Amino acid sequence: MAWTAYRALRIHEAAHAVIAHHLGAKVLGISPEDDGGARAWVAPVDHRTGIIISLAGARAEQHYGDLENRPEVPWTHPSTGSQHDEQLARDHAYALCGDSTVAVEELIAGLRSEAETIVNDSSVWTVIERVADAVPASGKLMGWDLFNVMDPKHNPFVRNPEDEGPN
Repeated sequence: MAWTAYRALRIHEAAHAVIAHHLGAKVLGISPEDDGGARAWVAPVDHRTGIIISLAGARAEQHYGDLENRPEVPWTHPSTGSQHDEQLARDHAYALCGDSTVAVEELIAGLRSEAETIVNDSSVWTVIERVADAVPASGKLMGWDLFNVMDPKHNPFVRNPEDEGPN
């Protein structure tokens, strides 16, 4: 699939949602923003998890660009985009490290690497792409609709023959 800015936006937000779900956070959905961007809605999490979730979007964009042989095309959110995510990560880091800029930078560097490892995991990347591709033209994928795309095997409302055992 060819690189597009719209798909990069969906990949970015899908990564926030999927990584949050992967780390055990409650994900409420993905919805459009008034500025033409989008937002992943995640229930409050601990600071360490918040840093990883915040950094996952930009890492997923880069991974998508690499896969499409477009590493020179950084995705630019219509508003503040990745800069906003970076600031959220820093806010979480300062809450953990106090006023030590060195400690904040070390923590973010380590968790950026962790976010990259999670995003690059092929099973996680498959879910990120599946969620990005499931976001409708309205840009809104919420609640059970999102959960069914992220984790269809564990939806209690869908019969899964694999869970029934031998006949």
